[in-house]
Amino acid sequence: MSIIFFYLTLLSLSLTRACEIFAGMTCTCYESIDVRCTMPKIAPLAFVSPFAIRNFQTIDLKINSEEHIRLDPDYFILLNKLFTNTTQHSLSITLRFQNFYSFHAKTATFRNLFQNINTPYSRFIIELHPLKAKSIIFEPNTFDNLNVHELSIYADSLTSSFESIFNNTNILHLNIEGATVAHDPSLLSKFTGQIRSLK
Repeated sequence: MSIIFFYLTLLSLSLTRACEIFAGMTCTCYESIDVRCTMPKIAPLAFVSPFAIRNFQTIDLKINSEEHIRLDPDYFILLNKLFTNTTQHSLSITLRFQNFYSFHAKTATFRNLFQNINTPYSRFIIELHPLKAKSIIFEPNTFDNLNVHELSIYADSLTSSFESIFNNTNILHLNIEGATVAHDPSLLSKFTGQIRSLK
């Protein structure tokens, strides 16, 4: 039994290896399926080189930084280049923000993720773990033109209204945990978001 466990451990180590994808990040790749990267502080996303661009099914980025995080429009758009345009597999992006003092996502920060990518299921997960409560801000249309099957947000608070944050989106399943989202009736007439279910 111990011999089998030993060989399984060796196999796992052989499939998992350090890889260079983004500048300034420590990344681990699991075959061509999964890439997990850790960023010590916020900086513009950039590939190490054009040869670093590969196709994955799952992208997991962890930003662990004691700072005030401000994300510009299209900050994560490079992630699309790590997916093939057409696939029979589900695709997933997970963003984990930990130990920050404040979080401010500007308009269109997450715009066009998964754009022009044909997949049977797309999943987008955002986890926010601040050092200080109620320090999370999403500007209007933060998710502008986001088209996904599932969006899950884990946060202690969302200071902006539902109609402001999720305007002009197409989301099949929206899951929000830990925060109560307020509504702004004055924005309803201009709200163009299409959300099938909300939990």
